[in-house]
Amino acid sequence: MLPRYGIKIGYLGLLVALLLMVCFTAPGISSELTTAIAPGLNVIGIPSALVAGQQRAFPLLALWQSAGVTAIESHDPASGKLRRAELDGSPTPSGADFPLVENSALYVYSTKLNTLPLGNSQSCAALNLSSGFNLASYACFPSGYLASNFINSVGLTNISSLSRLDLQSGRWQTVAVSAGTTIVGEDFPLVAGEGYVIQSAGVSGWNPPALALTPASLTVWQGQPDVALTVAIPASAPVGGTVVNVDSSNPGLAAVAASVTVPQGNTSIRVPLTLPDTGGITTQSVTITASRAGMTSAHTVLSVRPKPTVNLSPLTTETGLNVTIPATVTVNLSDAAPTGGFPVTLSVTPGGIVTVPSSVTVQAGANSAQATITAVALGSATISATSPGRGISGTQQVVTVKSTQSATYNSLTSTQIGVQVGPVATAATSVSATYTPVYSSEVGIQVGPVFTGQSPIQTANYGPLTSSPVGVQVGDTYTAPTSIPFCK
Repeated sequence: MLPRYGIKIGYLGLLVALLLMVCFTAPGISSELTTAIAPGLNVIGIPSALVAGQQRAFPLLALWQSAGVTAIESHDPASGKLRRAELDGSPTPSGADFPLVENSALYVYSTKLNTLPLGNSQSCAALNLSSGFNLASYACFPSGYLASNFINSVGLTNISSLSRLDLQSGRWQTVAVSAGTTIVGEDFPLVAGEGYVIQSAGVSGWNPPALALTPASLTVWQGQPDVALTVAIPASAPVGGTVVNVDSSNPGLAAVAASVTVPQGNTSIRVPLTLPDTGGITTQSVTITASRAGMTSAHTVLSVRPKPTVNLSPLTTETGLNVTIPATVTVNLSDAAPTGGFPVTLSVTPGGIVTVPSSVTVQAGANSAQATITAVALGSATISATSPGRGISGTQQVVTVKSTQSATYNSLTSTQIGVQVGPVATAATSVSATYTPVYSSEVGIQVGPVFTGQSPIQTANYGPLTSSPVGVQVGDTYTAPTSIPFCK
C-alpha cells in the first residue's frame, strides 16, 4: 500500500517555485544537492553525502528539524517493516535510530513547505533492489531519464512497478509492466533527491547507460589543426543513427559542433575540435561535454596552450667541403613535444649548396632535435624550419660553405734528443747507475698549425738500461726507442 497524501492548493504556487530551485549533481561533477518538501508526506532519497555526514536517523532528524521535519521512516528489507524516528514535540529524537543507506529512500513528514539539504555527492554506488517492496533512490540518473528507461534498462521481468509521489498534485504516479512485456501507466522523469517505491524481482549492481568521451584529458595548442575527440555510446546505433549533443565551456578557445550522429550499426564517432589562434600567452582549461537524454554525460578536459614557436640554432654556420666532422643544425620548440612527437619540415634555398633531411621529429616530451648539414658546393644557403601540419611557421638559418685549407711541409730529418736520467747534473760527468725495467709510451709531437697525432708502432718491455743513445725519428717514419744518451 502506498501512503495517502494531500496538499492544500494555497501551497501550490510556492511549491512550484521550490521545485524550480532544486538543484542536483550530474555524475562526476561536484554540486550541492537539495530537494523540495511540502507539508505532510514526502519521499526523499538518500545520497552518499547524507550517509557520510549524518550516518544515522537521529542526527539527520536533528539536521532537518529547522526545515519543519517531524519524523522520518525507513523500510527494513530483512523484516519488511518500517522503522521510525520522530521528534514527537520534543527537541530530542526518539524511536529507532536506524542507519542511513545510500540509494535507499525515506518517508519524510513535515509541517512546512521548504527545501532539504542533501549534501555534496560526487559519485553514486551501483543500485541494488531487493525482491519485493523497495524504498529506493539514485542521485546519478542521467538528465531526462524516464521511469520507462529505467525499467527497460534493468529488464521488464525484474520490475513490476515504479511509483513517485507528485508534490504538486498530491497523488502517486505509477509506471507498471503488464504481462511482463509492456510498460503501461504515467511515465515520469527520475531525478536526484527524490525517492521511489519500486516493486522488484531483485536487481543487483545497476548503473545507468553512459556515454564515453575520449581521451578524458588532452593538451592542445591554439591554432592546432586536425584535432578530434571520440564519443562512444553503450550499444550499436539503431536505424537513423544516434544523435549525441556536444558542448564547449569556452567556444572561443575550443569550438565543437552542436551535435554529432553515430551512424547506424556503429558505437562511436569522431568529434572534431576547432582551436582558434587567439594570440593568448597563458594556458587555459576548456571542458567538452557529450550528452544525450537517458545516458550519463561524459567530459573531456582540454589544456589549451599558447601556440608554440620553432627556431633553429645557431643562426649562422660555416662548414667546408669533404670535412670529417659535418655541421649540424638544432631544431628548438618553445614547448615540449606532445605524445607521438612533433614533426618539423626542413627546406634549403637555393639548392645545390647544402643538403639536410626533409624533416626531423622532436620526440615526445623533448624540446629539440638535431639534423646533419652536408656541404656539396661553395656558397651560402638558407635553411628554413616549419610545421605546417601544426599551423606553425618557422625560422631560418644561414649556412656558408667555404673551401678547406691545407698546409705543405718540407721533408723532416731525424735528430738526437738528449734525455737526462737521474739527478740533474751541474756539469758534464760520468754516471753509472742501474734502473728497473722501463716501458715505452706514446710521445705527442706538434708539427705546424694542424697535427692529427702519431701512434706508437709497438710497445716493448726493456730490461735494465746502461748509457747508450736513443734514436727518435721525426718525419715520415717513426720507430721505437732503442737507446738512451747520457751527457758526459
